[in-house]
Formats: sequence, structure tokens, C-alpha cells
Amino acid sequence: MSIETRNKLIADHAAILATRSETLNKANELAARADLNPEDLATLEQLVQTVHNLDSRLAAIEAELAQDPAEDAADMAEETNSRAMPEVSVRNLQAPPVVVRQAPKRVPAGPHFVSDLNDTRATKNRELAFRGWCLAGSGESRPEFTKAAREIGFDLNQRSLKIRLSTRAPKSADFATRALGTTPASAGGWLVPRDFVEQLEKALLYTCPIRDYAKVIRTERGNPLEIPTMDDTANRGEIVGENSAHSEQDLTFSQKNLGSFKYSSKIVRVSNELLADSAVNISEVVGTALGERIGRIQLDHFTNGVGGQMPQGIVYGTTAGVSSVGAVFTVDPLLNLIGAVDPAYRQNAAFMMNDASLIALRKLRYATSGEPIFNTDYRTDGAPTRLFSYPVIINNSIANIGTGKNVIFGDFSQFWIRDVAEIEIMQSMERYFEFSQTGFLAIARSDSAIINTNAIKFHQ
Repeated sequence: MSIETRNKLIADHAAILATRSETLNKANELAARADLNPEDLATLEQLVQTVHNLDSRLAAIEAELAQDPAEDAADMAEETNSRAMPEVSVRNLQAPPVVVRQAPKRVPAGPHFVSDLNDTRATKNRELAFRGWCLAGSGESRPEFTKAAREIGFDLNQRSLKIRLSTRAPKSADFATRALGTTPASAGGWLVPRDFVEQLEKALLYTCPIRDYAKVIRTERGNPLEIPTMDDTANRGEIVGENSAHSEQDLTFSQKNLGSFKYSSKIVRVSNELLADSAVNISEVVGTALGERIGRIQLDHFTNGVGGQMPQGIVYGTTAGVSSVGAVFTVDPLLNLIGAVDPAYRQNAAFMMNDASLIALRKLRYATSGEPIFNTDYRTDGAPTRLFSYPVIINNSIANIGTGKNVIFGDFSQFWIRDVAEIEIMQSMERYFEFSQTGFLAIARSDSAIINTNAIKFHQ
């Protein structure tokens, strides 16, 4: 190898090493953040992949520089003779030293992220360790569970896990695009499998469909949260003449308080044989069961809660829009209900009713032709059913036709749900030892309230 070639390789090596160090610092800074969203996770993965690519280039250069010294000496001697430099010994030529790379830094494990993008072992270890935690003390645990837990630092003897939900509450579209992000919990919650967190979030959303349209905020703690509210739709500006004074019109503010009521899934019993069965994705089974339990009770309270010792539900907090007599739907009351909501809130509006009410509307027909009135609003693309171009939210906690507030219409983003971002999962097998079962319990804290009562109206 000639001196020029060697020097070029050494210069390239130093430049790549500097780029690697800069990229690694960016990755470490991003991984240290506690509020990574899906875009941040994608950026973090790209940075780590870049580090790996740079490592490969550095390894190739180092391998080339580490060729047979004798071969390098002959090449350098030939280069010296070609430049007519007599009396210069090859032994006196001192090539610049090669910078030795430090051992690669391991990027801290982030939410559902392994430092080696091609390493499926860490993900598998989470699944095995979680299964081992579910079976702890049952006598069904296996050595591979213990080994996996030791490798990722998971304590199989802890009786509870604090699972941190995603900072931004997911919507249905997030699950369709797999754009769900989470952040690590303080008590090892980020060591649980991704399937568990995702299934729990999905069960909460699908069993409590109000979440898909309401404004959901998530907070670190459960301290009372004061929300200032204001509705200024009745006020207007003015034309002011020359040398005339401007009128005054103060803004009227009020306040809503959101607390954090403690919700329990009740104990879910699962057989130890099922937990030990490797063919069953136990993360999905347990996560779905716990999420559905909490989702159902929250749907009831977010719909019909009266406030005070429970959340304020959307039915209780809504103001009257239209009343009609009888247990049969007609089109006119629905149109009047739409007109009862200020146009400022109709752009993002939707209907909410139960299944029976929607079926009754589907049966409405034109008197002359007998054709269904809402025939053109059937959807086959997975999008919500629509009435008069507005989405329909199915909520079976709402009353039937003729029995109270049976249809809600308005902008549901004015209905707020507050979650504490941490859910606690507990397990116990001693209580059900004689049944060879393990009990699981989830604890979540939430509250809800209508922030602007003029944005949502009801039909009864």
C-alpha cells in the first residue's frame, strides 16, 4: 500500500469517526427524552441505523490498514524510489498513527425499541419475561423465562407493573397505520411486550368509542385540573364611525374541573395452563381483557355520569335541542337537532345514538317510492356510518327511542376526557392457587366533562 493511499484511508477513517460520534450523540439525546412520539421514534431508528452503517465503513478501513506489514513496506519503498529520494530509509518513514475506535456506545433502550434493529432477541425476551411474570410463583415457570428476564433486567418477583400509555391518546386511524407510540414507565413498564400496551389501548378505544371523537388529554399525575371555558359565539364586532368611541364587550369565562376517578377492571382470572402455552399470545389476551373491562365502565360513565362522585357524562352535561313525541323516529326532528347547534360547531359535528336507534332510522322509507331514505349513506370502506353527511357514533349506553335523551349531536371535541397516563397492572396467584389460576387487575384513573354546553345538543 502506498503512503498516499494509507494517508487517505487514515483521513477517511478520522472523518467517518467524527460523523459517527456526532450521530451517536444525537441518538443518545433523543433516546433520553421521556415524551417520544412516533415521529421521534422513527428518527431515532434512522440515527441508530446510520451509526451501524458508519461502523461497517470503519471496520472495512481498519481491515485494509491492517494488511501484511511486509506488503505495506514494499509498496512504500517503491513509492519512495519513484520520487527519487535517495538515502531515505523506509524504516525512517513514519506514517501517521491510526486512530483506534472506541467500543460502540449502546443507545439506551427506548419505548419498544432495541439498540440493534436486526436483533429480535430483545423483543423475544420481553415476551418470555412477561410470561414468566404472569406465572411467577405458580410452579409453571421455566428456565427460559428467568434467563430472558435477567438479560433485560426484569424483576419477576414484583407484583405490579406501572404501564405508561402513549402521551397522545390514540385514535382508530393510529391502529390502522400502526402509528402508536409509548413512553417508558418508572417501574419497568417499558419492559413489557409492545402487544400488551397496544392491545390495552385498542380495547380502551373500541369499547369506549367516545374516545375517538372527544378531546383526550393525558397527564403525569392525578391532581385536579382546572380548565377555563368560554363561548363567545353570541357576540359580534361593530363598525365604528370617525371620532366615535369603541364599545366594550367583555369575554365571559367559566371553569371546569377534571379530577381522576379510580377505575378497576375487577380481577380477571386466567388458567396457568393457558399462560404457559407458548401458542397463545398472552400479552394480547391479558391486555385485551383488562382494557375492555375498563373501557366498558368508562363508556357508561362518560355517557350517563352525573358528576360529583363520578365523571360528568355527555348526556348529563348536554343542553336540550329538540323534543318529539312517540317512540318512532322521523326525519324532521333530526334536521331540527342539526339546526339547534350553532354553525360554528357543525364543521366537526357527529351524531351519537345506540344501535337500535340507527336501525330504526335505516328503516325510514319514502312514502311514494318505498326506497330507504338513508340508502346512500351506507359505508363499506370502514369509515363511520353517516346521516346527512355527519358521522354516526354507536354508543349503546344511550337511551332507546322514546325513553330519554336518545340522540346526541354536536362537536364532541368539546367533550374532554382526562387520563392519568399511567395504568397499574397487578397479578396474584396465591388467591386462586387451588384453581391453578392467576388473577390480574388493572387500575386506571380518568374523568370527563363537557367544556362547552352550546356545542352539543340532545334529542328526546
